[in-house]
Amino acid sequence: MLDPNNGTNIPLLEVTPLALKHTKACQSLDQLAMEGIWTKEHWQNELKNPRHICLGIWHVQKLLALVCSQLIVDELHLTSLAVHPKYRRQGLAKLILTSLFDKARHSGACLATLEVSSKNLAAIYLYKDLGFKTRGMRPCYYKGGDHALIQWLKLN
Repeated sequence: MLDPNNGTNIPLLEVTPLALKHTKACQSLDQLAMEGIWTKEHWQNELKNPRHICLGIWHVQKLLALVCSQLIVDELHLTSLAVHPKYRRQGLAKLILTSLFDKARHSGACLATLEVSSKNLAAIYLYKDLGFKTRGMRPCYYKGGDHALIQWLKLN
């Protein structure tokens, strides 16, 4: 078990793999944290694919954070990262991403990539802190016309 204890009242946290049985919890957190960007079917496909790495942080049967990714040869593509709004800025995103990168390295990944809204400053700073570099942009990629910054990180 891991204890980020960054001033949080959550005693011990553990990063664990997510499975198909966690679909409802993932959908609920998606709705709360990201306005429901994925359907139930999308979550089911994400969670059952053996080439995807999906992790969660739980506390008393409540999903506080999740990350999903796809491993393509030696590249890890982050597809989703969400933290419950009540538990943001407590180190959960960094904790779950660090665990994901460790698992990805163990599976042979050398690089990680993601897309982030150019207006999501909190995420941009988090990714910068983890070593990501912006290498491109997709104009008007997100709902509302926000641009997507394409970021890369060397994992080894």
